[in-house]
Amino acid sequence: MSFYVFSGVIAFAALALFISAIPLSYRVEARSNPARYGNRRFGYTNIWFVMANIGVARDAETQGLRRTVTWRVLAAICLTLLLWPLRMVAG
Repeated sequence: MSFYVFSGVIAFAALALFISAIPLSYRVEARSNPARYGNRRFGYTNIWFVMANIGVARDAETQGLRRTVTWRVLAAICLTLLLWPLRMVAG
């Protein structure tokens, strides 16, 4: 039973990290190209391009936001990958 609770906590943390990276990705895109993304209220963000630094402004604040997005997404992926060996323990 405790394995399932622990797995649920890890999965929830990974999901929370990924979801918290999405608004930051919107802010990076809005700072990088205000004419295209500045006043957009709804739409899609390309979080993978932001992580890869494709089309992102080079100023220090935007790059700091991009690094935060990258850290959060990579942490979510690592937490998700942590569930794989835990699955072997549970049988």
